[in-house]
Amino acid sequence: GPVCCGRIRCVDIGIPDKYVEEAESARSCFLQKDARPFINRRSPDSHKGQNGRVLIIGGSSTYPGAPVLAANAAMTAGAGLVYLLTPESKAPQYNCLNSVIHNAVDSNSEGAFSLISHSLLKEKAKVADSIVVGPGMTICMNMLELIIGLAESEKPLVIDADGLNILANSGSKSFNFKNTIMTPHPGEMKRLLLGLQMDGLIKFSREKQASALADATGAIVVLKGLQTIVAEPGEPISFNTSGCPALATAGTGDVLSGIIGALASQGIDLPDSAKLGVFIHGLAGEISDAGTRATTADYLIELLPKAMKRISPFA
Repeated sequence: GPVCCGRIRCVDIGIPDKYVEEAESARSCFLQKDARPFINRRSPDSHKGQNGRVLIIGGSSTYPGAPVLAANAAMTAGAGLVYLLTPESKAPQYNCLNSVIHNAVDSNSEGAFSLISHSLLKEKAKVADSIVVGPGMTICMNMLELIIGLAESEKPLVIDADGLNILANSGSKSFNFKNTIMTPHPGEMKRLLLGLQMDGLIKFSREKQASALADATGAIVVLKGLQTIVAEPGEPISFNTSGCPALATAGTGDVLSGIIGALASQGIDLPDSAKLGVFIHGLAGEISDAGTRATTADYLIELLPKAMKRISPFA
């Protein structure tokens, strides 16, 4: 359907609200009107400590840009404080916003996180209201225990990119990530299903894949793509109605993880953080004046304020 019709908008044609509420199918799409209540007026006396502390854990000598995109997006999406922890290395340049608090920790010989760095990562996680782990991290298997530990801390956790690939490579199916949002693209989803011994689902629809992974892990699953799917255990799936091919470029997934991390840090429930983050991300792509070919992930971050202001004047 969306491939043929293009953008989808919900307009009022006079159907009484009571009938809309009775229609179960109407609840499966996340629209701009659903996003608006979450972007409300902030208290005039609020300070940065009350607007969410986000910790981004990622990066490597191979992919230094990914965690920067996530951190910059979290800052721009409204977080009060953003901490970025990356492996120390002579090769990469982490050019994050000046307002992002960046610290480098011990790295291994391959320019990824070392085991020695784990104690500092855990210490920094204690002060965060939400955590994003995975962007640009490479498949560094010594991070598996740390990721599981972060999930068990009961703080909102977003696992993206190589964080998901590390889970896939673990070969275990016994994860229990009740306070976690996983954000796979189709390739990462396939690897997760194979690695978690759920490969029988590969031939099924995206909806069934997302729901099955959510039920198996306890996590909220954001399966990216056209009409991104948000699945939570035991609940009907939600389809996103924003987005366009401008998002089909490197790094936009890292931007999404940062947005969701910022929203979760501000006390928004995890399912709503996922749905709202996906909608804002998609809307930013739609309003890009660079078109569908020249929009980059870096520029997408600059469009986030405009997208949020379009949803609500209180942004």
